[in-house]
Amino acid sequence: MKKVVLYVLLIIMAILLNSAFAQEKSRSERWIQGHVTAFSKDTISVDGIKYQIDPFVTITDSKGNTLGLEALRGVEIVKVLVIDGKVKKIEAILFRM
Repeated sequence: MKKVVLYVLLIIMAILLNSAFAQEKSRSERWIQGHVTAFSKDTISVDGIKYQIDPFVTITDSKGNTLGLEALRGVEIVKVLVIDGKVKKIEAILFRM
């Protein structure tokens, strides 16, 4: 009987600990696609909404080629990955003609 009670308590503790650690790992992550309305070295505006750019942002074109921040001057449409309020990845979808 004592072994069963101990076993049940261990299972309950494992479940509670697992749920506590799972809550700490949650983070906000989303892809946003739209027109570039403005950008600077610290921020980018997509469809009029301003986002902070992470210092280690990755900028690529649709083929996967790495671009510099200055290449965004010729970009019409981008797809950005926003994690915890900061842009981590920028993908240039359509360049201006």
